[in-house]
Amino acid sequence: LALMTALLWGVTPIMDKLGIARTTPSAVMAVRFTTTFLCILPLYLIPSIRSEIFNLDRRSLIYISSAAVISAIAGIYLYFSAMKKMEATELTPICATYPLVTFILGILFLQEQLSWTKALGTALAVIGVVLISL
Repeated sequence: LALMTALLWGVTPIMDKLGIARTTPSAVMAVRFTTTFLCILPLYLIPSIRSEIFNLDRRSLIYISSAAVISAIAGIYLYFSAMKKMEATELTPICATYPLVTFILGILFLQEQLSWTKALGTALAVIGVVLISL
């Protein structure tokens, strides 16, 4: 599943670069989110999912909604703005340094265990990004 995710996320910047060539980040976001909304809408027709959504506790709803605003609104807008100015092969590795942020925040806020393997893996990922960006 993780490798398929990587494959799909690896294809997406190529499509983004081709799609944004003749428009603005805001227009791309509008089309992308409309498409996403239309594809997700049928999930509300499944009673068990609809029930689960409407029974979410306030804290979970706040976290999920905040993640959407941070990632899907602010993050994607900045990504598309950068995509207009940079090559996809230059931008994507820089954006791929997010595991470092997740690593640090996971330790600080989720009390996740710090291990030498996690630290080494994160460091190697960041080093790889730096090398690709040269």
